[in-house]
Amino acid sequence: MRRHRPGFLLALLHAPACLAALLLAAPLAADTFVTSGDKILVFYNFDSGDHVPKGEISGALTGLDTPVALALDLPHRELWVVGLDPAVLVFDMDVMGNVAPLRKIEGAATGLASPRGVLVDLVHDEVFVTDFATNSVRVFARTADGDVAPLRTLAGTLTGFNGPVLGFLDLVHDELVVPNYTAAPRIAFFARTASGDTAPLRTIQGNLTGLGNPRSTIVNLQTDRIIVSEYDQWAVRVYPRTASGNTPFGSELAGALTELQNPYQVVLTDFGEAVIGTDTAVNARVVMHSLTSTGNTAPTLVLSGPATLLASPTGVTSDFARECASGNSVDGCLFRDNFESSLLCYWSGVQGGPGCV
Repeated sequence: MRRHRPGFLLALLHAPACLAALLLAAPLAADTFVTSGDKILVFYNFDSGDHVPKGEISGALTGLDTPVALALDLPHRELWVVGLDPAVLVFDMDVMGNVAPLRKIEGAATGLASPRGVLVDLVHDEVFVTDFATNSVRVFARTADGDVAPLRTLAGTLTGFNGPVLGFLDLVHDELVVPNYTAAPRIAFFARTASGDTAPLRTIQGNLTGLGNPRSTIVNLQTDRIIVSEYDQWAVRVYPRTASGNTPFGSELAGALTELQNPYQVVLTDFGEAVIGTDTAVNARVVMHSLTSTGNTAPTLVLSGPATLLASPTGVTSDFARECASGNSVDGCLFRDNFESSLLCYWSGVQGGPGCV
């Protein structure tokens, strides 16, 4: 069943209001992008059940090798991809098929070995790449192409990196959030501009946190909470954004009814839901859960079945665009999706509220 209402997924980037004009000029679409084997499948937002994808990005020209994580640059209509290759691929998000990337960051000068996450910063025109193998975060110019050196690199003993994976760029608080996946599970917070061998501003780490193998983090700026996917524990856990040290999680979503099998990338909807890609080859699925759900709760939407062509869909994102003039995730936000002809302003969740101009 497809639900036609404004918005599907909250883009991982909260861009400033000055980009609204660019978004207005962008073509309307409502697509969800999901990694699957050596492909990127494209679905309509709110597709569910055993639904055939509307298209795919695949073939020799794409250079895709088991893509793992995705990000979108909506004003420039670009899809960013990282996977098993030591490269970052950039595609035209409106073109499907066996197409070559627009740009490719790859080569010895890049320092990339095994990228596991990519974050696009439209405010400062930069791209952050977490590299699992080199225990680093490498920052490139957004328009970088070819064998280019990063603008700066965050790496070294003081960083505490040990298998960094898919993080989050919190432009409201000017922080970079990076989860550690392996032997020392933790969530680390750095200044956005941190470079070199720099210690984090704070960390969530310790036996009380419940962290095991976190794969991705996202900050819900509306509720001031951090949402963490726990890969091996088949759970999604929530912490206060300002949490530090050996802090227990505030709530969790876990259990057989949740259908969370090896949850990986998490993105948020504009109406209080989380959409999660899962790294499972058997009964591969993308699931949607309400952010108010806790415990062993069934999802509100499941995309799964042989017609979907899903196989270990770790990465998920959407071209739903959102602009937040006030710096949080509700007030002054402008929403756009395929079912509306213009940007819509919401204030405290109400269309045309008092803060809209």
